[in-house]
Amino acid sequence: MWENCQVQQQKNSRSYQRYQTYLFLQKLKCPVCGRIMGGKATYKKKFDRTYYYYGCNECKNNVKEDYIEESILELLGDIFEYDSVVNEFFLPMIKSKISNPK
Repeated sequence: MWENCQVQQQKNSRSYQRYQTYLFLQKLKCPVCGRIMGGKATYKKKFDRTYYYYGCNECKNNVKEDYIEESILELLGDIFEYDSVVNEFFLPMIKSKISNPK
């Protein structure tokens, strides 16, 4: 009977294997309620394309992965631009003030 119960328990357990790769899984919080967003995907047969997005189960908020990628690339571009401005203009000024104190 023990072995039969173990076999049935194995049948009843689900295998939660992921088939898609979600780049931002467990890294995004819902902008509305603050919960961790889960990955979702839809396949559009007409375009033969899979669309990835992240959604909140609590407030039903969804964000497309393409939008997230664009936002991150824009933010990184701003950071690199700021860094180059600091290195090009302000760093030489700071170094000159340190080496030539009045």
